[in-house]
Amino acid sequence: MQIQEENEFNKLSHQDLFHKLILTYSEEIKRIIYFYIKDPMMAEDVLQDTFVSCFKKLRSFKHKSSYKTWLIRIAINKSKDYLKKSYVKRTVLGPISEKASTFTPEYSALQTERDTEINKQIDQLPIKQKDVILLYYYKEYGIDEIAQILEIKQNTVKTRLFRARDTLKRKLEGKDVDYEN
Repeated sequence: MQIQEENEFNKLSHQDLFHKLILTYSEEIKRIIYFYIKDPMMAEDVLQDTFVSCFKKLRSFKHKSSYKTWLIRIAINKSKDYLKKSYVKRTVLGPISEKASTFTPEYSALQTERDTEINKQIDQLPIKQKDVILLYYYKEYGIDEIAQILEIKQNTVKTRLFRARDTLKRKLEGKDVDYEN
């Protein structure tokens, strides 16, 4: 489907292509940005910045990846740029589990507490590890897609994913660990 969509995109004028990209990918891109920013209003601003960059660079798009992958890369870079600003205060991610509400109140409370702790630890991961965790678990991208989005080798994605999991496991067990890659 994506190849067919990409072929349809290539037949459009610059302006029509830009509008089609917005209509097709803006919601998914906004969710990815929100994983980084965690503020709906600021996520909207970063989404706009992403599409401004897209519009400016659309004519020079080299087709080395899909438009979707290219937009995700821009969105991640814009999100990281936003997070680098000194006035930004980071908060924890939203709940991981949506199933908790179907269990007893006690179980739900424990699940919420566990999810909050996991989210806190994910938020404290080095950005390189956080990238792969968010794309792999939250967006459910495969190793090859993540490698393409982050413009790194598949083995690098696997290594970062391994280190992120190990870091999270150790932190959740109360052991100190300090992986930077």
